Amino acid sequence: MRFARVFLATVFLGLCLTASCGVSPYEHQGDEAYARAQKLGGEEKQFAEKQAYQLYLLAVRYHPDKISPRLRARFIEMSVARAQMILSTSDIFSDPLQFFIEDIDTFFTGDIPSDIKQQYSLLLVQMADSFAIKNRYLDALRYIDKAVGYASDRPAIIRFRDSTVAKALSENLDRAQHEFAQGTAENSDAALIRALYYAEVAMFFDSTSADARSLLGKCRKRTMAICCDYHKALDAITDTLLFRKIDKCPVFLAVASLRQGGGAALEVLLSNYSNRAIALTNGDFSLLDTAGRRYKALGAEKKIGIVDQYKDIQFPLRFPKPAGKIAGIVFEKGDLISEKYFF
Repeated sequence: MRFARVFLATVFLGLCLTASCGVSPYEHQGDEAYARAQKLGGEEKQFAEKQAYQLYLLAVRYHPDKISPRLRARFIEMSVARAQMILSTSDIFSDPLQFFIEDIDTFFTGDIPSDIKQQYSLLLVQMADSFAIKNRYLDALRYIDKAVGYASDRPAIIRFRDSTVAKALSENLDRAQHEFAQGTAENSDAALIRALYYAEVAMFFDSTSADARSLLGKCRKRTMAICCDYHKALDAITDTLLFRKIDKCPVFLAVASLRQGGGAALEVLLSNYSNRAIALTNGDFSLLDTAGRRYKALGAEKKIGIVDQYKDIQFPLRFPKPAGKIAGIVFEKGDLISEKYFF
């Protein structure tokens, strides 16, 4: 018992001394675990890194007035090591992984050593690759762009970004071509809507792609008379963030017929999947030409009717003669903006 009391007193005295020197007790113990980790390998190294991380975390949380550049750098280094370990043994959607990233971003400053910045950059690239494997390309690009800011070898990461974009373009373009061929052969509205969606996604990733632009035009032409509700047509939505980029409005338009003479006469179908009933007037609609000019429907104050939620309504509209080729029609009502392009 006497030995135990002497030992505890010695430990307590040591912690007091380290605290008086500006280093918290947690940081001191973390340094010991960090030193052990440098000499070990395998599971023993991972265990020591885990101890160091946990102690450094306590140090930065409970002694924020004692966070030195050295502590900050070591905490981030151990956080990166722990995140890499979890990423190699768990799923990209693991909650602890996101906690590590949040902690790193919270305590990251410009004076972090370049080798630790590079380690963090490689972790972000690894996460991006995991997202890309799951076809979560928007998340992948977000992490790649973040990695560029920390990397010492930026050209390599930029090349990885280019290849990720190329892969996203290729996969969505292939899917769009497959759906378009099926929709054309079977006269399937659902397949044609899916083709339109994937062509839109391909263009989202690379608006300069001639193949994507050409196919998108064909899909728009074939779906001109169809209200393209992607929710109904898609088998599954694996990337909700990307889906919201493409599916911008819950109001869907179709044009059953278009006649031109002194003006333009359209037979329009509107499907309302918004969260409310909509009172429609002619003034809610504009015609677009290929130069981007807009032409309001004639008789702007004329009431069309009220379309309830999950209901359709069909009605005629007349427009002034456009100066250029007609490109599409636009519906605007408050925060609801829906566009229907014809090619």
